[in-house]
Amino acid sequence: MKVGLVPDCGAFYTLPRVIGMARAKDLVFTAREIQVEEAQRIGAVFEIVAQDSLHARAMQIAGSLASASPVAFGLAKRALNQSLGADLRGMLELESAAQGIAFSTDFHREAVQRFKDKTTPLFQWPAA
Repeated sequence: MKVGLVPDCGAFYTLPRVIGMARAKDLVFTAREIQVEEAQRIGAVFEIVAQDSLHARAMQIAGSLASASPVAFGLAKRALNQSLGADLRGMLELESAAQGIAFSTDFHREAVQRFKDKTTPLFQWPAA
């Protein structure tokens, strides 16, 4: 708005989905800048990390996510990406199909065995 242009890079799609329509309209129409605390409060940022800790925290998150089942992670990502445009019935069907696929993986079998054996899980949050 400050230079007579509209938001780009997918902002019209993502911003209302992340922070809600009312807040998205507020930020787009006013072009006001927000501080990091407000960004966290409205859900625009996941967490606040000191600049000198940012790389370490990013690596910790990446390490945790990398230890997840690639099949379950991919299925969950796909389902979440479809969820806002789907109805409950469709999502329940997708969930059921995804669960059947995830249930049949080696990752799941090993994770269950580790649980039974009371050993370190394959996936941990945050990363150890």
